Amino acid sequence: MNEKLEKIVSLMERDDSTPAPADSIRWAKNLFAAHAIAKPSLLRRLIATLQIDLKPHTAIFGERSASAQHERQMLFVADDVGVDLRIAESKKTFRLRGQTLSESFVPVRAILSSESGAIETGFVNGDEFVFESIAAGVYTMTISSAETEIVIENLSI
Repeated sequence: MNEKLEKIVSLMERDDSTPAPADSIRWAKNLFAAHAIAKPSLLRRLIATLQIDLKPHTAIFGERSASAQHERQMLFVADDVGVDLRIAESKKTFRLRGQTLSESFVPVRAILSSESGAIETGFVNGDEFVFESIAAGVYTMTISSAETEIVIENLSI
């Protein structure tokens, strides 16, 4: 065993081969890099726009009763998808319930993110989602399906 090891060390010491040219090394490395490039995503990203924002404890225009709603209701639209959000105060935190309004948009997940981190939830019943115990602040909500992302920016809670 020692003879083989000594022979290997002797060969390494007598090695007088020259390194490969730099352009050949670069070409060989690029062969591997070409396979690492990801294919472009076919995911569409839509920015939702606010259509209606009904604040709590205020009468709705044209409402006949004197009662006022107890939660904030917001309607956003992105392309042909509507997003209905309901925000209710619960002690010092908030509860956000939402629903996508479209036959063609099948949601997979919803993410509510802010500067401090992200809260993620799965959909509870097909097109409905819920976020519990949210602190007041400004958030970005992303609702994703297999092909489309709907983004609601600057969502004040």
